[in-house]
Amino acid sequence: MAFARVLLKNTRYVLLDEATSALDHENEEALYQQLASTSATIVSVTHHQSLVKYHSLILELKPDGEWTLCPAAQFHLEEVLV
Repeated sequence: MAFARVLLKNTRYVLLDEATSALDHENEEALYQQLASTSATIVSVTHHQSLVKYHSLILELKPDGEWTLCPAAQFHLEEVLV
């Protein structure tokens, strides 16, 4: 329902917290392609590397309290499990 609301209304900002975690890859891609076609600013919390291409900046929060902000094109996920 949240995706339908975003796509039907002229939403300026979209905050997504693991919003597509239960979807398969194809449906997740389809939803993000639809979101990317809007003028909304998208902020996502995700662990899916495949969604990086739908963002311009990536804020990575690290387990030790450090963080990095970099352009999405330069982002490479470091596999660190806590």
